[in-house]
Amino acid sequence: MKKPLLLSIVLVLMGINSFAQWELQNPLPQGNKLNSVCFPDANTGYAVGDAGTIIKTIDTGTTWISLSSGTTYDLKSAYFTDANKGYVVGCLNSYPIGVILKTINGGSTWTVLSEVTGSQFVNVCFTDANTGYVAGFYGYSSPPDGGLILKTVDGGITWTDLVVPVQRPPYHSVFFSDANTGYALCDSVIIKTTNAGIIWTTQLSGTINWLSSIYFTDANNGYAVGDNGTIVKTIDGGTTWDALTSVTSNGLSSVYFTDANTGYAVGHNGTILKTSDAGTTWISQTSGTLNNLNSVFFTDANTGCTVGDSGTILKTTNGGVPPVGINEKPESNSLKIFPNPAKEKLIIEMSEPGSNMSGTVTIYGMNSQELMKRQVQGSRVELNVGSLPKGIYFIRLMNTEKTGFGKFVKE
Repeated sequence: MKKPLLLSIVLVLMGINSFAQWELQNPLPQGNKLNSVCFPDANTGYAVGDAGTIIKTIDTGTTWISLSSGTTYDLKSAYFTDANKGYVVGCLNSYPIGVILKTINGGSTWTVLSEVTGSQFVNVCFTDANTGYVAGFYGYSSPPDGGLILKTVDGGITWTDLVVPVQRPPYHSVFFSDANTGYALCDSVIIKTTNAGIIWTTQLSGTINWLSSIYFTDANNGYAVGDNGTIVKTIDGGTTWDALTSVTSNGLSSVYFTDANTGYAVGHNGTILKTSDAGTTWISQTSGTLNNLNSVFFTDANTGCTVGDSGTILKTTNGGVPPVGINEKPESNSLKIFPNPAKEKLIIEMSEPGSNMSGTVTIYGMNSQELMKRQVQGSRVELNVGSLPKGIYFIRLMNTEKTGFGKFVKE
């Protein structure tokens, strides 16, 4: 009877090996912090970051090249209205100056549209080829003197400072679900306009935590994420917001939905969350990095990129399904796991003799759900897995030197 069982396990594992995952794109074109990523079409994408960093891909994020921005400002956000025309906003943090850049030739050259002393620009959003919004704040103090939202209707030639209801602290995310209906985040407050920014009203977000990113799937259904793993949702266009159950306490920096039910949130310490039921439940996916992830964007139901600190770029081609982050290629940093199959006791060692295991060991189920996490020291770790149901599980070890992966069967 054991032979059919073992054969089934082998077939399952062989099938798993063919799955894609969140994969680190390497070599990276640079090592600066990346703050924003966007794709105007399925193949062409841009990411921007600190010290004037702008990079571009024309193969769905597999390879990237560095572009010359002509500035050393920290670039915070990018939005492209088509593959060639795009806008980037940023600031000089040491002496607050906000900058808006524009390209009309796919990033080959960039023009400075605006530089405003005493301000910082952190987010940009366009509703058509000419109409766009920039969020940020004025002032040198901490907290800053006042939040701002700028608007253009002529492709960035001129900008109007809109009247907003909340002046402190800064506005740091703006999103329009249609030409007239838009939302902006200010700390834990959400503001809304239904007339293209002429009038804004304040909404209660349902949380006291700082919110970082907002996304609407249609006129009524929207999500915002932020500090301490906060996720809030509205089903009535923002009239009411309710807190959703999160599976992390890490700060979340960006949220993106590919359809009405399927969405992703990324954040600190390599956090990637996915929902397939419109936010009712969220599953933690393994990113394979401890770097903060700052922005996520999908070009279709399966293909997406997320970017973050130290130039991190991750890509998935199947929505990050299990075994996310599990590298099945035989490499020197793989884990030795025994006995395997296991009933009660499981011993984990690095396959490379003398390697230090000190770090975090995490066990994941077939659906990428985190089931067990332990801080470990030394060259080996012993875990009690007796409480786990029978099945196949994946293990990740992360420390400052390397990442180890493995799998085991629970009898």
